[in-house]
Amino acid sequence: MRRLRLLPVALASLLLAGCGGHTHAALSDYLHRVQTAEGGMAGQLQEVTSANQAFARAKKDDPQLARKLATAERTLRTLRERLAAVTAPPQAAHLRALLLQLVDGEIGLAHEVRQLAAFVPRYSVALRPLQPASAALKTKLAASAKGAAATKALNGAKADALTAYAGTVGSVIETIRPLEPPPAWQPTYEQQFQSLSQLQASALALARAVRANNAQAIPALLHQFDAAAVSNQTIAAQKRAIAAVKAYNDRITRLVRLARSVEKERSRLEKRYR
Repeated sequence: MRRLRLLPVALASLLLAGCGGHTHAALSDYLHRVQTAEGGMAGQLQEVTSANQAFARAKKDDPQLARKLATAERTLRTLRERLAAVTAPPQAAHLRALLLQLVDGEIGLAHEVRQLAAFVPRYSVALRPLQPASAALKTKLAASAKGAAATKALNGAKADALTAYAGTVGSVIETIRPLEPPPAWQPTYEQQFQSLSQLQASALALARAVRANNAQAIPALLHQFDAAAVSNQTIAAQKRAIAAVKAYNDRITRLVRLARSVEKERSRLEKRYR
């Protein structure tokens, strides 16, 4: 999966520093009030940046980080309310719209980062039993025996192993079922869920055929089982996952560009009404 970018700082907290000076009185008053709204939250906005940085370093589920990210989202929502409460003169209407659009985008990303922090560690832990279970099943299925009695006993053991494997897969399915993936992980999650469901069903069907020594059915069922095991690795599945991550990264790129637009508009106003 492509790497997710992170918004390195709370962009809105950097935008209007230095505003004021010799601008038109109404515009100067607006910019000053915006500065005041932001300045009163300087420490909290720095915590937003710190929370993003902590998430980038996180390696496991961390309740303290979850609280920090929740606080960061609330901080941005409070900032948005304060900025929206500041009335802009006509000449600053576009600047105000851009600034509110930027903060709205930051709120959306802050929420998605919260989702990522809650989802990814739990999802990764939930999938861990699959690898050792797959390795054990592969070893059992590769075993061979000579003689009718020994072959029958081995087939019974293989059927038991397939049934146990299906049980492990089923437990993983039930563990990930209640998880709520953020948009960047939605295609990966859905494909994994579908793949596991197919894998469980095919393992049980193969177990029944092996136990019954249904030689005619086993090859096709084995093919279905193998296909289910890699169905989440198809080119189409990978493209969907890549597209979701790209869309997330593109949202960050648009916010960075929007921040530049805000700064450009601020500079234009200062020059025009100086």
